[in-house]
Amino acid sequence: NHHMSMVDSLYQALLSDKELSTNNTARMFMSGEHELKRIINQYIKKWCVRKRKQLKVADHELFKRDTEDLFELVLTRIQNDTEHLYPLVKKTREKHKHAA
Repeated sequence: NHHMSMVDSLYQALLSDKELSTNNTARMFMSGEHELKRIINQYIKKWCVRKRKQLKVADHELFKRDTEDLFELVLTRIQNDTEHLYPLVKKTREKHKHAA
């Protein structure tokens, strides 16, 4: 959640760009972020007791699989941010800086 909240501030520059592909990329990342947040919230609801800040694990194998799946999603998201989103933000900012 911390990573995604930091990335949220980057979308505005992409959405204000005149290129449709840049806008579409921002919307795609925003949609993916929304889905990832939904999955994280489901995971927390399933495996955590928020008030006590405890785990509630009855099936350790299922917990392990769910946790591995969640980590894989998060790592994929961070990799996509690094390889696609951040370079696009940098390119967009440089383009706007030179236009100003």
